[in-house]
Amino acid sequence: MKKLKFGHYYLIFFVAFLVFIQLRHLYIQNEINKDGKYIVVKFISRIEKRKTIDFNFSFYLNGKLDTTNASGITRDILTSKAKEKIIDSLKVNSYYFAKWNQKHPEILIVNPEKQVTDSMLIKQFGF
Repeated sequence: MKKLKFGHYYLIFFVAFLVFIQLRHLYIQNEINKDGKYIVVKFISRIEKRKTIDFNFSFYLNGKLDTTNASGITRDILTSKAKEKIIDSLKVNSYYFAKWNQKHPEILIVNPEKQVTDSMLIKQFGF
């Protein structure tokens, strides 16, 4: 049996690290979907970068305004045409439902299909 060189160990560690990051991401999203509560968020900006697009949302928690771009909305090469159309239809200064979990307060899962138009509900969430 051949002895592995240092570069092989480095490659194995790197692949294991990537798998860990992906599994952690899936675990957090599943936890938020399962145990999260619905909140209303405001879509404030869309920043296009070279290879990604940041979707920034603001929301109130415990009377404090917070902003995040960890919204669960992704647009990449694997995104279907129907989902791209929904993502492109996001309107700045519009309100949407999102799921939020207290264990991961910096991460939201925004549902771009559920736009909130009820002004009483929007005011109830601090806006």
